[in-house]
Amino acid sequence: MAFESEAIKAIFGHFITKQQLVADILAGPRRERWFNAESFVALSGISSPETFTVYGEQCYANIPRCLAGTRIPDLVGYTPDESVAFIIEAKLVFRRDSDKHRSKQLHRLIEQMQEAKRQCPSAPAVGLIHLACLSSDPLKKKAMSDKVGSRVSVDTLCAKVMQEVEAELKAVHSTWLEPLRTLAPLLGKRTTFDYPSVHVWFSMGAIAI
Repeated sequence: MAFESEAIKAIFGHFITKQQLVADILAGPRRERWFNAESFVALSGISSPETFTVYGEQCYANIPRCLAGTRIPDLVGYTPDESVAFIIEAKLVFRRDSDKHRSKQLHRLIEQMQEAKRQCPSAPAVGLIHLACLSSDPLKKKAMSDKVGSRVSVDTLCAKVMQEVEAELKAVHSTWLEPLRTLAPLLGKRTTFDYPSVHVWFSMGAIAI
């Protein structure tokens, strides 16, 4: 199994095991940073000196030595000889986001992946997409062109986001390591607290270039 596929599999498994915490975190602030931090924990749990390593704050200075860009990617895996094994950029989007905002977020994700690929042409650049739907999401006004209704179903939105990502990449060769799908344990998972009391549907997907 390629390192990037192994990494994404570990991240998916990590969030499935923390399903209740995922639901609770999604009801609060600064969620994207939490997902990146937990992804680091997932990768640290499977890394080894013989396969790949991810650096945390304690070795933060090691990252710029391997990447010439000025922006530090969300997650970077390194082989034992200190070459880059993979780069992961992540984005969190919500069902309640407007089409314009979601498109902007996905466009930025693709830009970050392409920049990572320019910096390290031989390493896979992975876009990790977190898609969250909360029962507290406001109802959308039904538009004449809206064939789904006042709320887009989770499965329909997953398919739509995948199409939007593929359209952004256009002629760039890409591979879905994991198609965007709702994680079964997080189909309507309820928060542990009473306020805000919401049910969460959480989907994940990963594409590599």
